[in-house]
Amino acid sequence: MKQAKKLNSKDIWPQYWISYFETEKAIYSRKKSNYKKALKEWEILFQNELIYASPILKLAYEKASLCAKKNGELEKSKYFQRKADNVNTLLDFDYESYHYFGF
Repeated sequence: MKQAKKLNSKDIWPQYWISYFETEKAIYSRKKSNYKKALKEWEILFQNELIYASPILKLAYEKASLCAKKNGELEKSKYFQRKADNVNTLLDFDYESYHYFGF
């Protein structure tokens, strides 16, 4: 993923997957330091303007909120959760079963 990010730094997907797998690593390890690293990766992703037109924006905010909460940054966790709650998508996805609800 890091090589893909170097090849096209404007593409959100390499950074998304880096962030996602760092979060999974943190979940399995339960180490605060891994949650901190994962949160940093999510924050890097949010610097890319293309994320705001992506269908995974809500999920990205939710993952960032989780990482902040597990890292003990409760205000930042609430901030990201409010952002997630305010994402208005045309189709709501259930990211666990990959079903969508809506039109």
